Amino acid sequence: PSLGNAINFVTGGFPIGPRVITIDSATGASNLINGCLTISNLTIGGTSFATDTLFLNNTSGTPVNLNVVNALTVSSHGILSITNAFVHVSTLGLNGGIFDDGAIVLNNGTLITHTSIVSPVVIGYNGTGQMTMQAGFWQTYAIIVGFFPGSHGTLTIAGGTVDDGGNGLAVGNWEGGAGTVWFTGGQLIQTNGGGGTGIGNTGVGQMTMSNGTWQSAGVGVGPQGTLTIAGGTSMLDAHGFAYTMAIGGLSTNGGTIWMTGGQMLSLGDISIGLSGPGQMTVSNGMWQADFVIAGDDDSEAGLPGTGTLTLAGGSNIFSSLHLGVISNCLGTVWLTGGSLTVTNDKTYIGQISAGRITISNGTWLADEIDVGASIRSFGTPTVSGGQVVVTNGVGRIVVGVAGSDVIPLSGSGQGRMFVGSAGSVVTRLLDVGSDDSPRDDLAIGSSGLVTVLSRMTVGDCTSNALGTVVMTGGKLYVTNAAHDAVLEVRNGFFLLDGGTLVVDKLVVTNTCYGVFDHSGGGLSIGTLVLDPNGDADGDGLPNGWEQAHGLDPLSSIGNNGADGDPDRDGYTNYQEYLA
Repeated sequence: PSLGNAINFVTGGFPIGPRVITIDSATGASNLINGCLTISNLTIGGTSFATDTLFLNNTSGTPVNLNVVNALTVSSHGILSITNAFVHVSTLGLNGGIFDDGAIVLNNGTLITHTSIVSPVVIGYNGTGQMTMQAGFWQTYAIIVGFFPGSHGTLTIAGGTVDDGGNGLAVGNWEGGAGTVWFTGGQLIQTNGGGGTGIGNTGVGQMTMSNGTWQSAGVGVGPQGTLTIAGGTSMLDAHGFAYTMAIGGLSTNGGTIWMTGGQMLSLGDISIGLSGPGQMTVSNGMWQADFVIAGDDDSEAGLPGTGTLTLAGGSNIFSSLHLGVISNCLGTVWLTGGSLTVTNDKTYIGQISAGRITISNGTWLADEIDVGASIRSFGTPTVSGGQVVVTNGVGRIVVGVAGSDVIPLSGSGQGRMFVGSAGSVVTRLLDVGSDDSPRDDLAIGSSGLVTVLSRMTVGDCTSNALGTVVMTGGKLYVTNAAHDAVLEVRNGFFLLDGGTLVVDKLVVTNTCYGVFDHSGGGLSIGTLVLDPNGDADGDGLPNGWEQAHGLDPLSSIGNNGADGDPDRDGYTNYQEYLA
């Protein structure tokens, strides 16, 4: 061959049958002078009757260097096998690169593909292409797995090093195309030039990481994409991109990430449900992330995002967690096992739109939880099992909180929190109804357990926030070792219909409208602070009058209520009071 040839072919000739064309150390030694291993374009491909293979094999140390200046094409029934050799595809212009509809195997040696975005390495161009990295070193600029409609590409990285330092890796590039990546060993580095990985953005794409080391500048899992992390070490860093991980896309379909093992470090913003549906499930392994968002919108079209994060096992450590961050979006978290730690920043459940989290098993350690964090937002945490501990840092749960520290809007969202079954919550501070929230609810039922170590408030008089707490079962402890924990009912209702309430100090002295009504269950109070002229249980009888006549100022039923007649003189308590 000669550089002067427009193209060289290894394909479909005579005699009919499988053919192997070998370039070995002898070939390299005999062509060091005439340079016939530097060519313009090369096509390798057999026929349906036989496979043609170009085998580069350096066995004695003499350099075997194949330099393709423009395009290297491996068509159907063609194989390129590289063992201890050097192949360089150096195109930087149009119509160049590698187009693989056959098979490429790097057993060892070096493959340099200095291609550009317009001349990438394409595995599965028009048909079915495969590339396997067994060992050695591959340096490239852009990789596309599954290109045109009807194509299917498969890239397997089993060993060696792939340095993808340019435009990144696209798996399932066009609508109708499909791509698959198997990562079973070695390392993939995608940080030098800022290139990341796109999976299923328009076509169907899937990538499985089971071993090795993966360093990427960002991962996007589109509407038809699936990423599985089953083992190995994944280190993801945005490197200037808006998101380190983005799951979703402008579609009604959703991208999916499964993490079943291994370790993953995600630096930067992670968006689950970005301008469309997206879901991520962690069942094992260790995931450490910075800013995790579920339910997001980053599109001019304004397509709301619906993000679902399921934590079924493993260790999950986040700097912050925000659910429902853009209008009309929905963020959902299911904690069914393992552990979730968010101790460096707040957790927003319904930051600007809707957010919900359900804990049925496992442990959640948090710094501060804000439920319904801005005007028109709505948050719902449900603890039906497992344990929630909010004692690190601020150590506060706010059900309904003003949005001034989130977005410049007056008013607040609405929050509803339920603790029941075998759920447990421990926090230093618990506020039900804060600032300008319209109404916020806490329900404790069944065998739920809530422990408040310092202060619990219901409603707020200054901002007219209304809080409601309903206990139909379970236990609520507002107590600590010093016995100075306080439950203060300011504006709203605390209805004790069942369960057990133990409080060091109960305060109902509000100037607005706070009601504490004990109609069932057990109540133990260390210190009771009431306004004698107020009416704590809302039965129309002043606290001071009830206490003076031996009635319970915290109960509005039976002999303690307005209709009661404990002395059986035919006059109700209310009539006695009026008299």
